[in-house]
Order: sequence, then C-alpha cells, then structure tokens
Amino acid sequence: MITSALANNLESGQKRRSFDLFDCLLFIFFFTQHADLLSFICGGLVIRLVNAFAAITLTIFLIYKRRQLFAFDRGLLLSVAILTLSILLSALFSDYRLRTSLFLARWCVELIFYFIFPYLLMRQYGSKKVLRIYFSVFLVVGCYALLQFLFSLVGVRDPFAKQSFYGHIVRADAFSSEPSFYALYMTPFVIFTSTLFLLQKPDRKRVYFLLFVNILFFVSTATSALFTYLIYFPLVWLFCKQQRRAIYSYLSAFMAALVILAIALPKFSKLFFFKFFNTDFSSHHSFLERWVGMVNGWKIFLSQPFFGVGLGAYPHYLFRRWLEADARYTFLNSAETINALSYPYKAFEPMNTLSEIGASLGILGLFAFGLFFFSFYKAFRRAARNKMNLAFFISALVMLIVLQFNQGLFRCYLWSYLAIAWGYFSNQDRSLGRAITN
Repeated sequence: MITSALANNLESGQKRRSFDLFDCLLFIFFFTQHADLLSFICGGLVIRLVNAFAAITLTIFLIYKRRQLFAFDRGLLLSVAILTLSILLSALFSDYRLRTSLFLARWCVELIFYFIFPYLLMRQYGSKKVLRIYFSVFLVVGCYALLQFLFSLVGVRDPFAKQSFYGHIVRADAFSSEPSFYALYMTPFVIFTSTLFLLQKPDRKRVYFLLFVNILFFVSTATSALFTYLIYFPLVWLFCKQQRRAIYSYLSAFMAALVILAIALPKFSKLFFFKFFNTDFSSHHSFLERWVGMVNGWKIFLSQPFFGVGLGAYPHYLFRRWLEADARYTFLNSAETINALSYPYKAFEPMNTLSEIGASLGILGLFAFGLFFFSFYKAFRRAARNKMNLAFFISALVMLIVLQFNQGLFRCYLWSYLAIAWGYFSNQDRSLGRAITN
C-alpha cells in the first residue's frame, strides 16, 4: 500500500503537495549520503542506511516509470560504458581476482544508485523539485553539524561526534566518519552558493546567507575547507571575468576574516586551519601520508601501466610489498602499528584519487576517467549560458580537485552531485536527449 501511494505521487499531471511522500523519501536518500555512521550489521555485513533508502527509492521510481522511455546524454552513456569496461578488464588481468570482482560489483551499485538514478531524477521527475530537495539537505546537515559544535561549548557532546579539541569542543562531522569527510561533502554546495553570490546582484540577505553557509563549512575545522578556497578563487577568477571586481571584494573579505581569526584565536588557528603553515609543511603527517601514497601509486602504475592492479587491490598489493620488505616502496607505519590493526590493509589505502586510478586501472582507466570528465565538460559547453550552469560547473571542478587530496573514488555524494549537474545541463539542451527503454 505504501509503495503504491508513493508511486502514485510520481504520476505526471497529478497535483502534488509541496512535499509529498516520494519527496520525503528523496530527502532521506540525499540526507543519508554523507552518513557513514548510520549503518547496521546484517549477517556479518555492514549495511549503510543510504544504500537501503537508495534501493527503495529507485525501485519505486522504476515501478512507476516502467512503461516510459528514459532520456540520456549520449556522451554520458558512452563514457560510463567505457569506464565500466576499464574496471572489468583490470579485474580480469588482476592477481587479486576476488577482491577486484567485489569492487566491480561495488562500482556498479555506486553507478546505478548514486549517478544514474540522480541523473534520471533530474531528467524525468522535475529538476526544480529535485534541486529544492537536494540543496535543502545540505542546509539541514550543516545545521546539525553546527549544533554539534555549539552544544559542545556548553559541555554537551553529540554521540556521533568523533573528534574534539581543547578537551571538549567538538570538530563537527554531522554523521560522517570524520570532519574532513563532512567538509568534502559540503564543498560543492558552499562553492555553488559562493559562485551564485558573485554572479547575482548582491544584497544584504544574500550576504548573510553566504556568511551562514561558510560557517556551516568551516565549523568542521578541517584544513581542506581552507584549501578549497585557495583552489576556488583562481578558478572563479578565470571563468567569471565580468565579476572580477566582486571576486576581489569577496577575496579581500575572506582574507580579512582569516587575519582576524588568527589574531583573536591564535592557538585555535595554528592547530587547525593553519597547521600546515605552522610547521614544516612536508613533515606534517597529514601531508606526508598523502605524498607517500602518491609516490607509491606512481610506482605501482609504472610496474603495471596498462591495466593496473585492479580496482580495490591497491592496499592488498602494497601490503604484500610490505611483507616482502620491497625497498622500492615507502612505508611510514612500523610493524608493531600494522600488526596491532584489526584490518591491516587500512594502513595501505591510497591517499590520492589520481594515483589510485593510475595504480588500480592503468592507462586504460586514466583514459576512461578522462573521457568521462571531458563528456561532462562538453555537456556544460552545450548547455545554455546561465548562472546556474556556471555555478554547477565551477563547484564540480573545485570538488574534483579537492577530492584528489581528501578521499577516494567511492564517495557517493560526489557522484550524485556530478549526476545532478549533468542532468541540469542536459535539460537545457534537448538535442542531447536520446530515449532508450528501461
């Protein structure tokens, strides 16, 4: 009965309530994408709540749309097919066949749930409604993270908060595993909001909203939030030539805020936002781990340049090299540290997305991902020239650059953002649409 009611809400031409049952399910689907900590164990397997909601929401969507045709960007279909083929070929040539086969299956789930499905929502359900739900989720998640921080100031610690400083003040992470994950989740929304602010006529309400959004971003106290803007300002300067005066004002205000923060809270600033600049940059553990991961990934790529070691096999390959004391690779952790871990492969995870792709999938994988992002760029170029498209493109570009130094490939909210942006581009260029059956 519930499934039928939800499906009925998808009927075109029916007057919908402003927030019907299917919209509620969509809200939960988008909300749980960042929520690594919302999971349960079933049969010894860890099931993330977002996967359960993704399966339910997608099933309802397909039940109703089963007799309709789906419109896709042909470039999207081709690039996704080549990307999946590269992962399959790498799995076939890998020495870690079981591991890479499991990751191939994981990739297919990620692709269907968090890329194809959000894209179809933009094309078939109504882009305005989807965007209204989608962007409201960022505000709700951000407000919850802000409350984590504020409550900790008065001694109330949220049980989902994993890190703190000064003994009790929480580094906000919402339901993510750590603050940097939350910062990466918020990155595209904050950059999208900032770009729209620069492209629109400023007023007091927009200034207050931008300030509030930045508070939601920096409350994580993750250094990646600061580096995001170091990447953002040169890019927006390049793409928004007519707004350079506004960009200069925004940059000046941003730099002034950092100076005031450093003067008012010097210890806090040194510990978090300026930690790389407060010590020898190259020796800081956070940077050093990522640099070593990049170097090891490059060496793996050189040893198996065509198909790589297979998606998911990177840590297993390095773990074997560590056991063999292979002097070609650099290992930061001692034997005591690694042996004490319940899952020792965790110590060998890739720390850079580009080197992970090269080491895991080789030249074929690099080409496939390059084609994918080139197709995304072409979809942007073919779309109408408006503020929303430009804000989507710049925010997606910043997100992808920040991703290189923060996380790996399987961050579902990043794929969803790309899908929603691509769907928005496609909706404004109907010549791209090609109907195919479900």
